[in-house]
Amino acid sequence: MKSPDVRGLGVQQDHREGEVLAHDSTVSMRLRTKAVKTAFLTGIGSKVGTTLLGLLSVAVAVRAVGNIEYGVLTTLVGLVAVFGFLDFGVGNATIFDLSQLHARGNTAGIRKLIANSLAFLSGMSLVVVLLVIPGVLFMPSVLLFEAPGVDEHQIRISLVIFAAATAVAIPATLGSRLALGIQKGYINNYVNLASAVGVFIGVLCGSVWQENLYFFVVVFVGIPVIANVAQTVLMLNLRQGRYSPLWAACELSVIGRLLTRGVPFMGLAFAGAVTYQTDTLVIMYVVGAAGAATFGVVLRLFSGLTTLFTGGLQQMWASTAHALADGDMLWVRKSFARTLYITLGLYIAASLLIVFLGRFIVEVWAGESVVPALELLIAFALWNVYAFGMSQVSMLLNGANKVKVQAIAACLMAAANLPVSIYFTNSLGLSGPLYGSLLCHAVFVGVPTVVMARRLLVSKGI
Repeated sequence: MKSPDVRGLGVQQDHREGEVLAHDSTVSMRLRTKAVKTAFLTGIGSKVGTTLLGLLSVAVAVRAVGNIEYGVLTTLVGLVAVFGFLDFGVGNATIFDLSQLHARGNTAGIRKLIANSLAFLSGMSLVVVLLVIPGVLFMPSVLLFEAPGVDEHQIRISLVIFAAATAVAIPATLGSRLALGIQKGYINNYVNLASAVGVFIGVLCGSVWQENLYFFVVVFVGIPVIANVAQTVLMLNLRQGRYSPLWAACELSVIGRLLTRGVPFMGLAFAGAVTYQTDTLVIMYVVGAAGAATFGVVLRLFSGLTTLFTGGLQQMWASTAHALADGDMLWVRKSFARTLYITLGLYIAASLLIVFLGRFIVEVWAGESVVPALELLIAFALWNVYAFGMSQVSMLLNGANKVKVQAIAACLMAAANLPVSIYFTNSLGLSGPLYGSLLCHAVFVGVPTVVMARRLLVSKGI
């Protein structure tokens, strides 16, 4: 009997395996492309609703509490993002790991990662409760916000509410990270829309009931946190608990590695907080609460524009990591270029529209007392267009896990940004923090990250 041709069988087997790999690669590419498209489309759709509801909420709140108390309120809302680095970057570090594990179909690895992440984040939440809240209660009066006509007791209660919400928010955002990692970032858009609906209803109730400042702090700060908690619970129980925490896999060594991976993200978050979120605080202390109210209204106008694309950009981060795990550098190049050109073009056009119509919009929307000068609208447009473009470069590098250099550059920028912004505010007024942030970011972060991104895009992968 003639023996089989082993070499021929080997060739046939290799050919079949190659077809399977090609098929898996094609399916994975389609999954990523669909995830990004869905995230952008649902993001824009939900963010239109979120933005409109947010603008209405601000309009009602300003009229309900007055521009001085609203200055305090908008400062506290901004500070929630400032203290996002208290998770030591572990939350953002999981996005890369979740995307890589999902690309490999490693569900057990995802459950193990979630368990260790949730254990650490819950511990940090407890630390904030035990340390920050007592600190706020016994804070000397001289360190509280200076807001003429606002009772100190209201400000102190508002700060306690802010601290409690910050503590809960630390582990509550894990659900949004999981959604991105498994290529379902569109879920985050629906959660944000539901949160905006809740905030608007709460603001209406507070206005009708003539509630105090701290009630509105609960609404603006607390309701988004509650929405994040609900999302995390639902995501962990998705598909009969497919991604539920594998508590038996919790290990200090794994948490230690997560913490090591998260430190660069913490640096980025801290630097981003100093750059993007402390502007209102600078205005509050240098110009006063009335100036903070005007600045906060315009900030809300432009942040509403930015959030139109946030969901899609975050999904690009996770999908880039997913693509690099598959070795699909071609997808990374094409998707980055297409996303950057389309979204940045739309953003520039919308920013110009706000510059020309902004004063009229604010007067109708929030009242004459907070109408900004044209110079402030121009400064906001310049800074936000630049920041929006650079955020896409940062998302690309995050997806490639190139975070350490970004973190170092961002921390150098943060060290320079606050004093430069204070100096510019003293000399230029409300536009000062924006020009200070633009200058510091371009010098310390813009140049090195663009060079890194270019090298990544011309390489064969990581």
